[in-house]
Amino acid sequence: MIKVFIRKRWVNSILFLLILTLSANSGVMLDAITKYEMSVRANGMGDAFTAFSDDASGIMYNPAGLADVEHKSLLFVHDNRFGLGIDENFMSFSMPWKKSNLTMSFLKEGVDGIPITDASKNIIGYTDTSKTMFSFGYARRLTERARLGGTFKLLSNDLSGFKGSGYSFDLGGKYKLNRKFDVGLNLQDILSSFEWDSGRDEDIPLTIKAGIGYTSTRKNFKVGIDLVSQQDADSYYAFGGEYKVSALCNLRAGFKDGEVTMGLVLAYDNWEFDYAYMAGEVEDNNVISATMNLKKFFTAADREIERYRDGKIVRKARVVPQDRNGGKSDTIPASDPIKAVLDKYSDGNNTKQAEEKEKEIQMVKKSLEIPEEAKMHYRLGNTFVLNEVFTSAISEYKKAIEIFPEYAVAHYNLGALYEKMGIKEKAIYEYQLVMQIDPYNVNAYISLGNLYLAMDNVNEALKHYNKVIIIAPGSETARLAAEKIRTLRLK
Repeated sequence: MIKVFIRKRWVNSILFLLILTLSANSGVMLDAITKYEMSVRANGMGDAFTAFSDDASGIMYNPAGLADVEHKSLLFVHDNRFGLGIDENFMSFSMPWKKSNLTMSFLKEGVDGIPITDASKNIIGYTDTSKTMFSFGYARRLTERARLGGTFKLLSNDLSGFKGSGYSFDLGGKYKLNRKFDVGLNLQDILSSFEWDSGRDEDIPLTIKAGIGYTSTRKNFKVGIDLVSQQDADSYYAFGGEYKVSALCNLRAGFKDGEVTMGLVLAYDNWEFDYAYMAGEVEDNNVISATMNLKKFFTAADREIERYRDGKIVRKARVVPQDRNGGKSDTIPASDPIKAVLDKYSDGNNTKQAEEKEKEIQMVKKSLEIPEEAKMHYRLGNTFVLNEVFTSAISEYKKAIEIFPEYAVAHYNLGALYEKMGIKEKAIYEYQLVMQIDPYNVNAYISLGNLYLAMDNVNEALKHYNKVIIIAPGSETARLAAEKIRTLRLK
């Protein structure tokens, strides 16, 4: 058994040294490390990830996706490539900040203890090879739908005595066509330079990746396709998808250049453990990774949140007020919400009041359908807001909406939070969703009017103030809207 292993290792070593020799003399493998696809999640989806890039691995796939990373996170990936003894280790740290994101990563590929033989195949020594890459990625949300990002890479190769160093630069973009479709583009090694110790310079071949991705309304299913065009090789397609079985498990599958891929993720607390299987022409490959969400180490509200999750909360989480105009909210919960609506209209019998009563009853019935899990995430979001941990609040509101897409109050609070953070395009988008879900939500109209006014868009502000008066005549909110209209017309 040991003898067979040694012979196999010799064969692998000879093949690998041949590849390295070709690399050092012709540049055939020079670009390999800059294009490594170090995301086990993406591997399981056939690497059809250009449009979906939204985590710390985006620095290798599409740097624009780094703008969608919600929490500080640390990613570890280990791969023993196709059983050839080629170890690859990748680590990435991603840090979101307002509309931007800064990510740093380190990748090393190496083979240790490669035997050197003489003409008689006697081992006369051993050698090692290594390739390393330090990457620095930056991305920014340009608008509600558009992201732009770039990655700068520092390269170093030591191929059994052949040494060299250089750099390369990637440029990526993402755009959300609508709530279901995203497109992405990544130009890998658009600028590059590499110099060997011998003095010979080389450029790293350009690779262009274009992808489109579909996400279901409930966000439990994704499918995407990428077209990869390589300057020094044939183009190919990648296709793959992901299905969310539960909050703890996702299943993945795909095809890449004719080969099958599969994968899964198991989530626990702040950890995600990913596995991917990739069929290969030489030998199949199995890859694992671990991702740690660092939000617990950076939030002031963790102890309170844990008490809440365990049912031991000391003080009740206060909901972010819906009525942001100084008045009291009209949506205070009651022990019997439908009875509360009936009591509200008990003194009036005209047609207008009957219509309003029926509308409110329908909205209350819809709110009673909200799953408890969605309500839990919504309340956690409110608690994070109280402690001014806004990125965590955004994440909780999004989870609530993912479970129940028509959760109007979650959309509203998310919009209000975006507005507070100065992300105006996202705030407008969320307010508009509230109005689609609940056309009689005066809080959304008044808030959107105030936001447009702050953006000096007077016409849109007047339009939404007038809508408040139409749908809620006689209310305190309508009175405030009328005052704003009079003030604007006097200017």
